[in-house]
Amino acid sequence: MCVGPWLEAGAVYRLPAGALIVGVDRTAETARRVRLWRVNTKGELTVMRDSVFKTFAAEFGDGVRKTLRAALEKYPPTAHAPRLVRAAAPQAPRPNERADHWPVAAGAGLLLGTPGNRQVQHRPGECPPLRNERGQACSECRGWVEPGAGILSSPYEGVWRVRHDGTCPPEGERLAPPPPPRRRNERPDRCVRCGRDVAESEGWLIPPAAVGGFWSVEHDGECPPLSAGQYSGPTWRITAGVPGRYKPVPSAYWTIGQVARFEVYEWEQPVPEDAPGLLRRHGMPSMIGVVLSEERPRYIRDEDGDAPTDTLIGESGWFFCGRVRPATAEEAAPLLAEEAEASIDRKLRARVGRLLSWRYPREGARYLPAEELDQELADVELVELRTRPAAECTAFGRGLYPDQVWIAEGRDWVMTTAHNGMDGDDWSLINWRRHIALLHPMTDELRCLVDELTARYGTASPE
Repeated sequence: MCVGPWLEAGAVYRLPAGALIVGVDRTAETARRVRLWRVNTKGELTVMRDSVFKTFAAEFGDGVRKTLRAALEKYPPTAHAPRLVRAAAPQAPRPNERADHWPVAAGAGLLLGTPGNRQVQHRPGECPPLRNERGQACSECRGWVEPGAGILSSPYEGVWRVRHDGTCPPEGERLAPPPPPRRRNERPDRCVRCGRDVAESEGWLIPPAAVGGFWSVEHDGECPPLSAGQYSGPTWRITAGVPGRYKPVPSAYWTIGQVARFEVYEWEQPVPEDAPGLLRRHGMPSMIGVVLSEERPRYIRDEDGDAPTDTLIGESGWFFCGRVRPATAEEAAPLLAEEAEASIDRKLRARVGRLLSWRYPREGARYLPAEELDQELADVELVELRTRPAAECTAFGRGLYPDQVWIAEGRDWVMTTAHNGMDGDDWSLINWRRHIALLHPMTDELRCLVDELTARYGTASPE
């Protein structure tokens, strides 16, 4: 690369003695002439090199650079810059002689720029519209546009859209996009429809856009018939992720025949409304299902947060895929009964949290100093009221100092106690055995809750 002022062709300059001039001419399609002149003390140009090269890479290769370095060492550049005496006369753009600047045909455009950096453009007002080289959906009506039948536009840099040439056809006359080309599976896999093995090149690949972000395989045509006694109805895909290292390779994540609640991928086929325990709470439906098969686990190296499961977002780990069928009524009954009991427990705990308070009194609850509280509790037999199953009412399950609810026969209040002896607690609020005790008036709603808790969980040993 040469560094120095650019001399415009056709202009007149006054140059200092010793100045070096490099000229490059394109004499043919594959020939470039490079010349080096020096201005001598008489003001004349002396030719120091005149060479023709066949390739662009050789134009300023080792030989030319060596000549330039030697000339600069012998004739160092002076501080005098060339002075423009007469500017080059403006030239009208000339037509292009060749059609090598697609899509401008020979003679149909104008050459712009400088020698060696020529550009061609259509004459003003003659630019034809750009056509689409491949089939695409129309950006206005979403109908299919065959290659070359649409017009391309770029609403902003880097984005191209295609539209029909003219008015978009009516809705009934629009073309539907052609089906995507199908490819055979290059390695064995499991069918997404039946969950059974598909040998190499005996199935069809389903692209990621249609199957939740990863390639899948299905049988070519109908799935093969099952042997007597095997399930032949619809199945759904389930997934799971376990963060961890690549080794050791894990074993199966599920057990064949396992009955549990699973979130299933509904893009394969809709889940029937009579599926046992069907819930639609978080976008993906869940149901009580039975595991039929499980694919080989795959290791996912997640680097940009696009892992296929929530448990692997931002982490690398093992990705598991399986197939489930809906459970029968008999298979789902025990799990549905457990979920029903758990639902009752959750609703009772929500009512306890809504009607009672432990550390800070809500409207209606009373906080009494220790002396007044002792008088209130004199000659009172307190009984702990369990607010959850007995198996959960342990120091391990509820913490070392659990919040508690107390009742006393014949009293029109319910007492709640919360431990207040940890770091950061306000010890001045302690009014009953290192606890904060609050008295809640026995309303009809609270009495109903007490009766239901007593009937469901019973009471603890008398205090």
